Amino acid sequence: MSKAQRQHRISSLLEEHAVTSQAQLTELLEADGIGATQATVSRDLDELGAIKVRVPGGETVYALSLIHISEPTRLGMISYAVFCLK
Repeated sequence: MSKAQRQHRISSLLEEHAVTSQAQLTELLEADGIGATQATVSRDLDELGAIKVRVPGGETVYALSLIHISEPTRLGMISYAVFCLK
């Protein structure tokens, strides 16, 4: 699997799951048959521009900037943010 393919899968996993740690992300990749070390996952997250954000309930999860998120998810997040501001 190429780096680009792995990073694409990481992006998808971050959209599909509340990923709280690099170890969890590594396990999710393994479940998909994608072997990656924690160091590789760390570099991928950095290159993708992933950040940790606090979600309702106080937990922190990895998220991508809106540029890297699919259009339906991006619109949902924007709608939710607008709702929260009202």
